[in-house]
Amino acid sequence: MLMTTAALAQVRSHEHLTLARASSATAAREAWVRAVLPQIWRQVRLPVLAVLAYSLSVVDVALVLAPGNPPPLAVLAVRWLADADVRMWFPAAAAATLVLVVVAASIVAWLALERLVAFAGTRIVARGRRRTALTPLVGGAAATVAALGVLACAAMGGMALWSVATQWRFPDAFPAGVAIDGWVRRAGDLATPAWNTIVVGALATLIALALSLACLEAEQRRPRAGPPPALSVLYLPLLVPQVAFLFGAQVLLLRGNADGTLAAVAWAHLIYVLPYLFLSLADPWRSLDPRYARTAASLGASPVRVFFAVKLPILARPAAIACAVAFSVSAGSTCPRSSPETAWCPR
Repeated sequence: MLMTTAALAQVRSHEHLTLARASSATAAREAWVRAVLPQIWRQVRLPVLAVLAYSLSVVDVALVLAPGNPPPLAVLAVRWLADADVRMWFPAAAAATLVLVVVAASIVAWLALERLVAFAGTRIVARGRRRTALTPLVGGAAATVAALGVLACAAMGGMALWSVATQWRFPDAFPAGVAIDGWVRRAGDLATPAWNTIVVGALATLIALALSLACLEAEQRRPRAGPPPALSVLYLPLLVPQVAFLFGAQVLLLRGNADGTLAAVAWAHLIYVLPYLFLSLADPWRSLDPRYARTAASLGASPVRVFFAVKLPILARPAAIACAVAFSVSAGSTCPRSSPETAWCPR
């Protein structure tokens, strides 16, 4: 959703939507799918593939919601890696490789389906039909998204209620009473993990912000057609399953006697924080009107002063949003422990 919003800002979506509705008299939602979505799809394709890879290889969500016997493949790989028997690392590595193969095959299948949908959509538009099968589907999709949002808010509200419930038996709709005794009893145990989460998240976010700003500023000072090809490497952690390479990262940290250190935890989080922050900040930064910088430079301002006195103040809000997204990614992937030996865990 965030990347779609950023992509919409780069096309005249309202004008195209109005034109599509006037020329074909279709509903607003179907006109958006026909006229606007094809223009922004190239920009949102990578986030969609990242979501696909994430859904196939996520571990933390599967631990809570997925079946336990048999578990999903990624969860099984993590279980084998955490086994006390070192010999289980070999089937864990095989399972992680299989996850990578599944994700790669799914991405290929998705790209093939994308071509098929594009071909069918072109035929539908060429025929000029005002109502198609898309009409009820788009309306159903909008209702589904709204329902998911309501359910997500209800789940968070239920979790908050659980934290202060004294007794809540089935089939009662509400707990028998509320109290903060659980918070008081666990305050001391929660202080250290909460502090670790804040420190690691802030450190990873600040490093990712500095690297992203440096890359984007260097990109503007050396203009070229499109983003540098080397930046595609930045998005690999979003497409490669976590369990496919974090095992190797853990072995590397163990060999270097760095496992469990603050630097190791921050580096592990930076692998994922940096792509999300860069994706969130790149489009607003690239769409900034270059005349601001040219005007400041014509008045004698150096490139460094233009960067800090002109660009950063104008883009402070997008940068803050990108940092919020990055910190939430870090907080969601944090497994802090009080003992330094077990502070690092795969996302």
